[in-house]
Amino acid sequence: MKTLKARFLQVSPSGSVYEGDVSIRRPGQLRFDYDDPSPQLIVATNGLVYVHDADLETTDSYPVSETPLKFLLSKSLDREAAELVDVMRSEDRVSLIIAATDSEMEGELALAFTAPDMELIGWGVREPNNAVTTVELSEVEIGAKLNNRLFRAPEAGGTFLRD
Repeated sequence: MKTLKARFLQVSPSGSVYEGDVSIRRPGQLRFDYDDPSPQLIVATNGLVYVHDADLETTDSYPVSETPLKFLLSKSLDREAAELVDVMRSEDRVSLIIAATDSEMEGELALAFTAPDMELIGWGVREPNNAVTTVELSEVEIGAKLNNRLFRAPEAGGTFLRD
C-alpha cells in the first residue's frame, strides 16, 4: 500500500468516539481530518506528528519515530527495530501485533487486515500505560491520488512534545 484514503472511527482510551477522514501516503505521511465538533487535525510529515487544536489555537509536535505509527508509515518494516509479538487469524481477518525493540519508542501497534486479500481495515495503539486507541476504517480507497497540500504541517504555535 502506497496510498490510502478512508473514513475512520476512532475510539480513545476514555471511550470517546471520533469520526473523520484519514489519508496516508507511505512513507511517512498521514492526515486525520476530524469531523465537527472535534477541533483537532493531525498531520504526520517530515518525521514529525503535528497535533493542531483549532479551539486552543495550538499546534504541538513530536517525532513519528517515538510512536507506534512509525510502523504504519514506514516504507517497509525494519526487522531490527520491530518485533512481531503476535498474529491472530479468523476466517475473515488477520491481525499483526508489532512492538518496538528499541527504547526510543514504547507501545505496540496492532494492524488489522481483511483475509485473505490483506487489505488494511484498521489499527490499534497500546501505550506503555496500557491505554488503547483503536481506529476502524471504512470506504477504503487504496492507490488514491492524494494532494501534497494534505500533508502540509499546520501552523506552529504549540510546543515540541518530548518525554
